[in-house]
Amino acid sequence: MLSVRDVKKDLPGSRKENMMSKAHNLPITQEFLNFRANRAKNFGYGKAAWIKFCEELLEQGYDLSLREALETYSKYIKVTKKDAETGSSFLVRFSNHKPNKDRELRGDCDFFVGITNLSVSTWRDAIAAVQKFYYGESDDEYGEEDMDYPDRTDEWHPGHPNNYGDN
Repeated sequence: MLSVRDVKKDLPGSRKENMMSKAHNLPITQEFLNFRANRAKNFGYGKAAWIKFCEELLEQGYDLSLREALETYSKYIKVTKKDAETGSSFLVRFSNHKPNKDRELRGDCDFFVGITNLSVSTWRDAIAAVQKFYYGESDDEYGEEDMDYPDRTDEWHPGHPNNYGDN
């Protein structure tokens, strides 16, 4: 089993100094996701929705980076695909609170996961949105028509710590 020290030594930049600090454009690796999921488990929580989202996209070959809000539990995941024709990134926000309505309407993120002023969405909806952005359509596995929500801990709902994993 990896210790915090083992994980820290391989992380780029300032994250080496303090694993508990907020991430700022931190490249997401499976090792980092395992660390965060295990930390949540040690505190009695399940795997966070943002971690499930990241694991799925890493498996599909996307590059991801994480920025964490300084004063909330919001996570901003920047998704890029090297071989995609668009050549741009897609920004997904995971949050336990509604975004500022003006910022949401301006589209400061490409996709919001959670309860917003306009909708409610899950990490699976975000995967479908990423696929639509890069390929013009979503994978049948995550398409809206066949959406499957196995249990309440797999969905976003207000105040549930399973969606953040680092409380």
